[in-house]
Amino acid sequence: MKINGTGIINNQAEKLIEKVSGFGITKTFVNNLCKENGTIDEYKMGKVLVVANAAKDLVNCGFYVNQSFNNKRIPEEKRKFVAALDLTNGVFMVGSQLLLGFTILNKTIQDKITNKLFGGLKEKAANYAKEMVKKNNPNLSGQKLEILAKETAEKFGNKVFSNCKQGFTLASGLIVSTIIAKRLLVPFIATPTAGWFKRKYMDNPEPENQKLLKDDKNLNI
Repeated sequence: MKINGTGIINNQAEKLIEKVSGFGITKTFVNNLCKENGTIDEYKMGKVLVVANAAKDLVNCGFYVNQSFNNKRIPEEKRKFVAALDLTNGVFMVGSQLLLGFTILNKTIQDKITNKLFGGLKEKAANYAKEMVKKNNPNLSGQKLEILAKETAEKFGNKVFSNCKQGFTLASGLIVSTIIAKRLLVPFIATPTAGWFKRKYMDNPEPENQKLLKDDKNLNI
């Protein structure tokens, strides 16, 4: 398997991936993340990063809920709410990361965003390459120079655009799922939802005999 550097993965990481990817199930997994030309598929890798980040938060959620529910230093009347807050926070955090991360990694959406962001850069890179070809080949002129300049400019422009697009795609899933989901959406909705969850499912229902006594008193009145 061949992994080309993109500025996102450095040489040492590439060597490590090359070694690890040569063993059994790891090799199959890594190969499934690659395109036909052997380079990493930025869409698949981006989704793997989002899932890995969400899985980490899922494990943390279970740990924090158990810790809060059994923490004797928290007053008993508040313990359930803290545990409910941790649970709802974890559920929303994992769910929102997956939803937003996979949405932003949709190919159609990525094409629109990257064309908007890097379309001008592609043209500038192509023009720069064309000028360099003409400057560094004084012995060529006429049609041959124009053909060489055009081919070089097209290749260089596409390469710059492809590298920018790949890097942005890899990063955008984590950026959107972490910043927007974890830091903006989840804190806004977790606390009121935790209060509802605690009242609905965690508070002890009123004993039946107390309900009967209240009903009898109301009837006597």
